[in-house]
Amino acid sequence: MTGSVDHITECFPNQHIARMQGEPSQKSISKIEKLTIENAASIHSNLGGGNLGYIGLVTKPSKYVIISGGTTFTEHPNPPTLPIIPTGSTQPQIAALTSRHQEEKRLYKEQESLKKALKNMITQAFDETFIEELKHPYTGYNNISIPDIFTFLYKTYGNITSIDLEDNEKRMTKPYKEDLPFGIFVKQIEDAVEYAEAGGEPFTNEQVVSKAYNLLIRSGVYALGCREWESKATLQKTWNNLKTHFSKEYRLLRTQKSLGTTDSFDRANKMQEILDSQEAFQQNTEIILQDLANIAKTSNEEEGSNVKLKSEMEECKKCVQKLQNDVKDIYQLLATLQKEAKRSNSNRKYCWTHGSCFHSSKQCANKADGHKDEATFRNRMAGSDRNCS
Repeated sequence: MTGSVDHITECFPNQHIARMQGEPSQKSISKIEKLTIENAASIHSNLGGGNLGYIGLVTKPSKYVIISGGTTFTEHPNPPTLPIIPTGSTQPQIAALTSRHQEEKRLYKEQESLKKALKNMITQAFDETFIEELKHPYTGYNNISIPDIFTFLYKTYGNITSIDLEDNEKRMTKPYKEDLPFGIFVKQIEDAVEYAEAGGEPFTNEQVVSKAYNLLIRSGVYALGCREWESKATLQKTWNNLKTHFSKEYRLLRTQKSLGTTDSFDRANKMQEILDSQEAFQQNTEIILQDLANIAKTSNEEEGSNVKLKSEMEECKKCVQKLQNDVKDIYQLLATLQKEAKRSNSNRKYCWTHGSCFHSSKQCANKADGHKDEATFRNRMAGSDRNCS
């Protein structure tokens, strides 16, 4: 690509941004910022992971880490005027160092031209009266970064208060609804991240992942998917990876619904959840029953001298009896679910993409890359081990 400002501008998807009328607002600033990010992303760069173009020139480091999935962005440095050639270098080495230096100069020049092109579009989108404060009398906007321009606009005209940020977090943590497309949930999280960034209190990648995951696990919709997520290494728990992981879970759930297998699948999941906590529940129940029994013994010894305590003791006895009955009911439910699970497991098949489920590898309607139709329980062909234990 030719590194001139005009040639770079011609490559932008948003070449003509309509001028905002009147004083900037949070909404209008956000709109210009998104258009600017799209333009920066359209110019290829190997920086910051190599998948996001020059988005890192527009966003703050904290936001870029979330967008990129944990990768940082570092600009091309300004290379020295002449290549640095160590004494005693051979001609081939000199040629290689000179070529590398020329490429570094080209990349830096392209990067700086891109900055100017982006700044031109930003400053032309607003009446200069509102950004005059940022303009140097001799260098203009050359020495101020694009993130700093947007930070100034948001702080000065965004009018985002601490109450607004609190409301934003409430919107971010609205319960997950499985009947809506998964993309709606993603937008709910990412809109809140954008707003918090604009308000000067950005979320970290860890905070975003934690809040989103908590909503998903509380919904109870993706029990197995949540177990798999928890087993991942900390470095793998990025917002991008969470979106990818649970988007697949969402598609799998839709496939199960279309095949009419959702009920048995959900019941098996619920059974597993209860079984996982059965031991702890039983231990806690025994402790509670023992405590109540001790209270009953002490109270019986003193009931002749305390009528009120005697009445309270009767209530305790009733609570003990009710709790015992509840425990019996739960154990009966567990036994029923175990029987259903055994019947369900007898009908399960193996899928290379989804592991043990209710369709075969060949019947799979949502195949992953490299899916093998021939895979079976006996010969998984390096496929998924989900639910196969």
